[in-house]
Order: sequence, then C-alpha cells, then structure tokens
Amino acid sequence: MQQFTYRGEDDRFHLELAQDIRLEIAGFVNCPIGWAGETHSHPFWELVFFNSGKGELHFGKEVWPVEKNELVMIPPMEAHQFINTGSEKVENMYVGFAFDVKPVLESGFDSGRPLKLEPLDLPLIDSFRGLFEVFLHSGKRGASQTQAAIFDCIYKTLDYIQAHPEISRVFMVDRNEIVAEKAKKYLEEHIHCTIQLEEVAGKFFLSPNYFSKRFKAVTGFGVKEYHNQARMLKALDFLRNPQLSISDISAKLGFSYVNYFSNKFREFHHQSPTEYRRKWQQERAGARTAASPDSNP
Repeated sequence: MQQFTYRGEDDRFHLELAQDIRLEIAGFVNCPIGWAGETHSHPFWELVFFNSGKGELHFGKEVWPVEKNELVMIPPMEAHQFINTGSEKVENMYVGFAFDVKPVLESGFDSGRPLKLEPLDLPLIDSFRGLFEVFLHSGKRGASQTQAAIFDCIYKTLDYIQAHPEISRVFMVDRNEIVAEKAKKYLEEHIHCTIQLEEVAGKFFLSPNYFSKRFKAVTGFGVKEYHNQARMLKALDFLRNPQLSISDISAKLGFSYVNYFSNKFREFHHQSPTEYRRKWQQERAGARTAASPDSNP
C-alpha cells in the first residue's frame, strides 16, 4: 500500500497495517481551532470517531455537523474533508478497513453513501475511547495488542449496524470494483489528455502495479488500453458532427498529430476517420431519402 502524505504541521499518530489482514490505516489526529483538512478519499471503508470537540464533515456540497462521541462510516472513494468549526481542538480517530467477500452483512448498509451511526450505545463509545488510549500509549504496547483493539472497534461497529435495521440497507461492496468504476469514469472524463498510469493510480492512493492489476482484473483491459478505447468511441461521436474537421477532432482527443490519431482510429475501427464520416453521411442521406414521402411508389 502506498504511504499517505500528510502536511507537516499535523499533530498526528498514524499506523499503516498489513493488507492481508484487511486493515488499511488506523490512528488519530488532533485538529486545532480553525483547522481545515485536505479533501481526500480512500479505496476502502473508513470509520471516523470524534473523541472531543465539534466541526463539520464535507462531502462535496453536503455538510454534516459532527461532535464528541459521534461515529461516521465513509464508503470507498467518497471524497471528504473535516473542518474544526468549534472553540476547542478536535480529537478524531480513523480506522480504514476492507472486505474481500460480499455480502458481509445480511442486512448491511448502503455502500454508496456515508453513514452517521447515532445514537451510539455506551459500550461502542467506550471501545473507541479505549482505542484512543491505546494510540496514546502505543509505544508501550505491542503491535498485536494495538491491532486487537482496532479489530474490536470494527467488529462492534458492524454488530451495531446489524442490530439497528433502521440504519441498515443493502450492503454489497467489492473494493476492486469500486476503484475500477471510479477509474473508468476518470478516464472517460479525460479523453482529451495523455494519461500516465502513475497519475491515475495516484488518484486512488495505490501503487501503479497494484492498481493496474486490479483494474484489469475487473475490466479486462489495461488502463491505457481502456483510455484509448474511450477516445476512439468518442471519436465516432465527433465525426458525426460536420462542423468539426479531422484536425479539430484529433485535438479534442488529445492527439498532437493528426496522422497519429488517424492511424490509431484505423487500428481500432479498421477504416480511416474520413472513410467513416463519408459512410455515415451516405447512410444518413439514404435514410432521409427512404423516409421522404416523394420516395414512396
């Protein structure tokens, strides 16, 4: 797992955990008055528990007020930001984890939206407060004891969700599928750009090699292969617009040279852009003629 980079002024304890046990990250961060974190997302589930203070969680244009003893579960790839809007520092803890199997819970919860778990019962609050103490004294404890406390919080949270059907909905999650779908959308929105594997993998905090394997496992295509396919399919739409020249289309798709675009188009569609446009115009003219009243016997 690629290491996350945080700003130097953060007062933060952070622990990266082995992927084979399905824990991704865990730790706490102290947020001073007026603190505004960076908007970010993760390719895994994240629990955020507020140990003190109050503030706001931002999900795009949606704003959630949060305060002491509240717990929020954030789904994979949901961009979020925390801002301390209160009059004291905010201590929040985070636990990132992933599932390999689905469904994990029979009732479960909506994998597409964040979920605020409230009101929390005292045992769950006590578990997270106990985890906070573990983090504070992590240097005096073994790694196995720290991981046991983290797992305890995860299990108790999932038990809490399962025991409260009013906050539970359909739970189906596969991290690889979520990342692949988000990546596909990103590639389709950037057909006008030259794509580098490192750039796309970085959007999901994954190493290029790991991201590439997971993307191909879900889509059957390499990243650049999928991107080129998206560009060539979009080229068909552009070619149906007579106001756009071949040079215009080449530029819109991010190709520096028209000949290179034409060669790529021919490789994919087995005809040149000009040939495709001419055939499409002929078919369209034939369809109009066939539909004209004057063409009826």
